[in-house]
Amino acid sequence: MNTALKRWREAATVILAAGHKLGAEGLSCRTPGVGGDGGSLLHHRSDFDYDVLLLKRSSKSGFMPNAYVFPGGMVDSSDFSSDWLDVFKSFTSSPSFGLRTVKQPVERRPPIFATDRRKLGSPVPGEVALRICDVRETFEESGVLLVVSKKDEERLLQRAEDRCEAQQHVRPDVGSRELTQWRALVNQNPSNFIRMCRELEVLPNIWALHEWSNWLTPEGQYGTTRFDTAFFMCCLEETPSTLQDENEIVRFQVMTDTRSHYRGTKIT
Repeated sequence: MNTALKRWREAATVILAAGHKLGAEGLSCRTPGVGGDGGSLLHHRSDFDYDVLLLKRSSKSGFMPNAYVFPGGMVDSSDFSSDWLDVFKSFTSSPSFGLRTVKQPVERRPPIFATDRRKLGSPVPGEVALRICDVRETFEESGVLLVVSKKDEERLLQRAEDRCEAQQHVRPDVGSRELTQWRALVNQNPSNFIRMCRELEVLPNIWALHEWSNWLTPEGQYGTTRFDTAFFMCCLEETPSTLQDENEIVRFQVMTDTRSHYRGTKIT
């Protein structure tokens, strides 16, 4: 993590989009109606064949209380730990651990993506650590665990550049009770996420997260703490199951059309 930042805290957020099948109801929504001006009207659902997962913050949250947000949170030093080199041992010889190359020139990229983390003492590339942070925070907040089994390591090595492969979301073969216990441990100490991945023999699915944007918290709107946030996109075949914690997050909502929802809602 970049400890040289004085006024900003680095964070990572993921937009989880999941495809949904159109049944009879969905097909009927695609039937045009007639508006008052004679033009055709389409139900909002007709525009999208995917859902987006939103989380509602607690009213007691110190940052953006009651707001609907995407999963994610602050970067922790453990996300840049050298222990991850052992977890991703098979991928360390591949550029950026097998992540797809970003075409944007380095000189035009936001600092959160362009900063050479080796100069900050981190052996883990920034694009890897930020994704690890996102996977960890998503698990903490929603119970959604974006991982792949170590058993699939060879296949991942061979097809790390395959876009379709990167879309796979595989939950570890453990019960919800054990996942709940791990979730509590990771919430207590983010470094337990490394321990969890080792013991469950899984890898954070960094290849499923695709770089999308970089947003900065507007000045003077949400208190003194401001965030430099890396945004990623993750496309899943099905809407993932969530686990409520009634702590930081009090509600989950799957939206098909987020445009009207966000007219009165802040996101981070």
